[in-house]
Amino acid sequence: MRGLITNNANAIAIFFLAMATVAIRAIGWGDPASDFDEQLYSLIGQQMLQGQWPYIDLWDRKPFGLFAIFAFAHATGWSGPEAYQALASVSAFATAVLTYAIANRMTGKLTAFSVTLLMLVLLSVYGAGSGQSEVFFLPLMLGMVWMLRDPRDSSFEQRALMAMLLGGFALQVKYTVLPQCLALGLYALFHHWRSGMSVWGLIAQSIRFAALGIVPTALVYLAYVLLGGGDAWMFANLDSFFLKEAAPHGRFAAHVVAYGSACIALMLGGYYAAVRIIGPDDTQTYRLVLLWALSCLVTVLLPGTTYYYYYAALVPAACLVAIPLLDARGPGKWYSAIALVLIAVGFFRPDTRYQETQDRIAAVQRLSDAIAPLVDQEAACLWVHDGPTALYSATRSCLPSRVIYPDHLSNGLEAEALPVDPAEETARILRTRPPVIVTADRPVSQPNKQVAALVSDVLAARYRALQTETIDGRLITAWARR
Repeated sequence: MRGLITNNANAIAIFFLAMATVAIRAIGWGDPASDFDEQLYSLIGQQMLQGQWPYIDLWDRKPFGLFAIFAFAHATGWSGPEAYQALASVSAFATAVLTYAIANRMTGKLTAFSVTLLMLVLLSVYGAGSGQSEVFFLPLMLGMVWMLRDPRDSSFEQRALMAMLLGGFALQVKYTVLPQCLALGLYALFHHWRSGMSVWGLIAQSIRFAALGIVPTALVYLAYVLLGGGDAWMFANLDSFFLKEAAPHGRFAAHVVAYGSACIALMLGGYYAAVRIIGPDDTQTYRLVLLWALSCLVTVLLPGTTYYYYYAALVPAACLVAIPLLDARGPGKWYSAIALVLIAVGFFRPDTRYQETQDRIAAVQRLSDAIAPLVDQEAACLWVHDGPTALYSATRSCLPSRVIYPDHLSNGLEAEALPVDPAEETARILRTRPPVIVTADRPVSQPNKQVAALVSDVLAARYRALQTETIDGRLITAWARR
């Protein structure tokens, strides 16, 4: 990696990749409602700085490490989305550097740069342009791939151990990277076997791999046990995954399949070109990224419900597998790679996305301006039944429940997977007489009918419309208590 930076051509490429990272991601800068999930991660991260603990004080099923990342971002002093967006940009740049380094082993510098640029654009196309979890675990997974290069090198055994530790940290960002960790671990063991390691040596190495991979999660669990929250951790991090129902469309909604087919087409085209047109300079590295890409696809499809932004986990691997198809030394020369970059920019629609960002920023600001005088940090708590979780931070309101994510209590698919009964918790919140309740004109998931009826009855009897804004095509209304 040191040689990569000291080489003049590589240094220039990395400089322009840094500029591209900033330019692409600046479009969403300051947007507090770019997507649903990161608003919750941000809120929990801020509350951690005030002594609150995930799973015990505020509930979600994501790994502790992801919330710690957002807490670290907000520890810089930024309370707004800029905190985690800046950290996500650093992570995206690290993803770009590692992608370029791996691509450089398989092709020329021009192709490596073009493929990495394509990857940066596609990350934002696939919803990882702000603070989705994928942008934070991708450098760790690419780091695993980088460590597993050169299996014949004398340092491979030590690098393989480091790779497994990186995988362990990635699991603390999102558990669905497990198939990637397993595939890369098996790859390392296979090359140990080829190098002559004995059966007992392979067993011992497997145990070391597993131990390193589980250490970060085990340490977090131990901390919760010492806090007396071991059961809360276990329910959130294990049990709830199997209790949540899958959405009716499951893994194969039409728009999700459309997004996924683009990545798969890149992979199929790249593999065909590698066999029929121009092979990669380093066949061993190509086999490694091909295996990694297949495991990334398993990561995407592992949950019972697949959303389009899950495919962001596949983007770097798909671009690396596509290298033979886009190689500037092949029949398409450099035109094919540049054409794909331009097509990706067209799908990204930077001008439209910038305007959408500004509209969301303004809408959330108007809602928070209307709500803030009616709530406080003590007892007059805002309740977002359905709408931007970011409103809690924007209005500096106290929190009415530990199940604070709107799509948990309001989502019918979550009814059996929560630490509380959603209808009972909704009734309890309503008994506290929230000064403001936020709702949306249409749900983003299958609604919990019992919860919806409770909220509808209370709004009709005791609340008046205070402010309504359009955010991503939904009418978000803040209701003030009469």
